[in-house]
Amino acid sequence: MQPPAIQKWSTSDVLPRHRLDYYASALAEAVTPVIVSSDERQFDAEMHFTSLGSLAIGRQSGKAHVCERTVREIQHSNAHSMHLVLNLHSSFRISHAGAVRLRPGDMALIDSERESWMELSQFEVVHLRMQPEWLRQWLPAHRMLLGRSLSGASGWGHALSAYLRQLTPELVASGPLPSPVLADQIGSLLALLAGNRGVEIPTSRHDKPLRNRIQDCIAQRCADLSLTATDVAATLGISPRTLFRALASCGETFGASLIAARAELALRMLHSRGFDGLTTAEIGRRAGFSDASHFARVIRKRLGHTPAQVRRNR
Repeated sequence: MQPPAIQKWSTSDVLPRHRLDYYASALAEAVTPVIVSSDERQFDAEMHFTSLGSLAIGRQSGKAHVCERTVREIQHSNAHSMHLVLNLHSSFRISHAGAVRLRPGDMALIDSERESWMELSQFEVVHLRMQPEWLRQWLPAHRMLLGRSLSGASGWGHALSAYLRQLTPELVASGPLPSPVLADQIGSLLALLAGNRGVEIPTSRHDKPLRNRIQDCIAQRCADLSLTATDVAATLGISPRTLFRALASCGETFGASLIAARAELALRMLHSRGFDGLTTAEIGRRAGFSDASHFARVIRKRLGHTPAQVRRNR
């Protein structure tokens, strides 16, 4: 599968007098049409985005400006989209179904069909653009979160904030996990955040047996390069949200469980002389790793040796 391309925009590519218009045009292409204004004499900003299927993940940074979406921009937009913004730098104000201040680590959910206004200082944000249909699968009542400051300091808000910090366009393009797996992780964390308002869920006596069934299914199907949480949930007759909740209550995630199962399968093959006719790269592929270098990093991180060294040392 071809890794998704990274789209990049930088105002340093144009003359200073054109930079605000250039950035507004880039936002219209990557995010949604808005009005951009700034008092900065030398305004600068840059933006990287890549696709996650029904989502797109981006990083934006730059100097102070105001970003506004009015009725006019809404009327001239062709597509409806939802946006989750994670603040990584200094606090800034946002008005969208209410006025709030986002501190570093906090997030806000924005609907492109509603007016919005943001006054950013020197900024750096993670920006998640989502199709409304995808978001409704995880958050049927997502409107309850619109325009609120979603704290990243504790509970599931902290888990989502930490996950998005690591989820750069470059990481997605490198393909450590299939895009649907990464997207499912986001959906599950959003659902847990909305359902529990950032409060950790205690382990239920019903969660551990379900968790064991989930792990068994992952182990049986991990060699499937395109395996997703939705596939495992369908096999077990449960919803993806239930799957993620059961794993999370035991301190686990689907992505980590899938990598662990693939590593265990690969190690069994590396230790067996019956697979000596295969290269280590082919063993990694048969275990579910689409990228040989990623396979080598996983094994080295777990055992301190490369796959070839593991085979020689058996």
